[in-house]
Amino acid sequence: MAKRYAVLQKKLEELELELKDAFNFPIETPSHQLLSENLDRRFGFFRSLLAAEMDSHPSKPHHLHHIDQRLTELETAFQEWDNSKTLPFTNHIDDNASTCSCTESCFDDDGDDDFVDMGRGEMTVYENPEFDFVEEKKDVEENMERVKEDVKEEKVIGSRNLDGNMRMVVLFGLGVVGLVMAWICYACFCSYKEDMDMEFFLTPT
Repeated sequence: MAKRYAVLQKKLEELELELKDAFNFPIETPSHQLLSENLDRRFGFFRSLLAAEMDSHPSKPHHLHHIDQRLTELETAFQEWDNSKTLPFTNHIDDNASTCSCTESCFDDDGDDDFVDMGRGEMTVYENPEFDFVEEKKDVEENMERVKEDVKEEKVIGSRNLDGNMRMVVLFGLGVVGLVMAWICYACFCSYKEDMDMEFFLTPT
């Protein structure tokens, strides 16, 4: 039991870090939906896992209430962030949130009790208390990398658009300068022509 609690606590901390990483992305990024779906799936998976663990030990669920309370706080922050496109977003994640200080004596260590994994809708029984989160974590990391690449690509495209706009402004400015210079040259030519005409028609006295 103590080992399972330690793993739950560790996975909750990892989920919190993923949520904080999502908060660092621009709100208007097209990857917002991808991040939202990924985090929602992670929260649903962890909630089902925690519920199954609490149901399997109904007589002593008090040490799991700390995890349940923290998970609820993170879910609230996630919902506010997910709605941040239409509502102002405020980060309510408390970095100094208290965690359970239960010692090993608080737990009734069941040793090799089986554990039911409800993460993917399949009833998989583990012979040891450790959870198989490797594939789940790999999917999350791949999604986060994909989001980061999308954000980098958006910045590159934005930079290219800015460079293109600057070129157009420079070309327009050069065109205006050319027109002004042409007008000045034309005015000088007209003035010179008038002087020549005056000298040609001037009669001697």
